[in-house]
Amino acid sequence: MKNLNKEDIGKFIGEMKKFISDNEMKIFKSHNEHKRYYLRVFDKIGEKEEYIKISRLRKSSTRYFFEEFATIMTYVDAKYKDSENILWRWCGDEQPEPNLMYDGIIMQDKTVVEKIEIVCPFHSQEDIIAGMSLNETGTYCCDPVYVDDYEEFCKNKVLEEVIKKNSKKTYDNSITLVVMFDEYKFLPSSKLMDKNFIDSLFSKLKNIDYIFKNVYILMDKYDGSSFKYEPYLIQIK
Repeated sequence: MKNLNKEDIGKFIGEMKKFISDNEMKIFKSHNEHKRYYLRVFDKIGEKEEYIKISRLRKSSTRYFFEEFATIMTYVDAKYKDSENILWRWCGDEQPEPNLMYDGIIMQDKTVVEKIEIVCPFHSQEDIIAGMSLNETGTYCCDPVYVDDYEEFCKNKVLEEVIKKNSKKTYDNSITLVVMFDEYKFLPSSKLMDKNFIDSLFSKLKNIDYIFKNVYILMDKYDGSSFKYEPYLIQIK
């Protein structure tokens, strides 16, 4: 992708905002209704690589759409796929309860069954690199390469972000932490097929004394040449 300056990025984000509605994402709807909305929006903006790459650079509806709303949707798909009467919503910048913050609420039969906090470790890494590039050079650059010790990088990045979340005072044991894992750049299919390898990626997470009620790794969809799977959950707590 070509380098983009701040003006280019502002233009692209402004165009994306025309299609993304915070209000739509905050309404309690059925899972299928939210998926239809997501696909309609994605159909309008998803074809441009530039949109996807820069969507998370600013704290705006574009970032929340791809990082939080889409992750809640994928989580509900993985955990509640065959459940009936499921409604959910994205909380946005609201504070749903006094002294508590979280990203989504899932209801079943008019009862709250889960309050969800999302963390996307590798998205935040991308944001940092791109932001530094913009500040230092005035252009967008987001193409980090972590070939050496890449597996350790993945392990440590997930651990670091989970520890940060677990140390905050705005969560308690009524909230589920969902950690999105979608970093497959240098992980071959042969390793992703190996349960022992997958377990080793997240083994250190099991030693943490969590403030959260539940902790899940959400393995994003993988579509490799020799191995494919739909999103699935690994329960840490």
